[in-house]
Amino acid sequence: MTSGTIIEALPWAALTAREKTKAVSHCFEAGLTVAETAERLSATYGVVSDGAVRGLAFRQGLRPNREADRKAFGRLKADRAMRGKSRAKSSPAPRVAPQSYPVISHEIRGSVVNIFTVKQGQCRFPLWGNQKVPIGQKLFCGKPAIEGQSFCPACYARTHRMPGEGE
Repeated sequence: MTSGTIIEALPWAALTAREKTKAVSHCFEAGLTVAETAERLSATYGVVSDGAVRGLAFRQGLRPNREADRKAFGRLKADRAMRGKSRAKSSPAPRVAPQSYPVISHEIRGSVVNIFTVKQGQCRFPLWGNQKVPIGQKLFCGKPAIEGQSFCPACYARTHRMPGEGE
């Protein structure tokens, strides 16, 4: 090999299971936690997640340094607790009730179809409003739809604003 030649490490995905196992076990033997192992391997092989390290350790029967993991987790919990105490507790944003849409008393009862019988070219305007309805009782308008649209002219006008009709 000549001087100045750069050798790039293979990405993590290109390594064999044996090579991955060897790399992870070497880090565990050095006393590193799962997170530290993932960080060290990421520096060499590209992105390696904690989950990838845990999964490999589980599948291969490797034992991570549990004591170091416990200490790191304890530090993380303490940090989170300190961050939580330093800022005032905010109340959750109030829930905004969705706009209630009344059940449409459709003038076209003869063409009403349920969710299982609605076909292409039929209006798919829902007639059950915001009520909880069993799936078999979810009815749609069923009138012939506008070409290339999901609704008939009456339902389209009900759901879409025309240009210049407000916001």
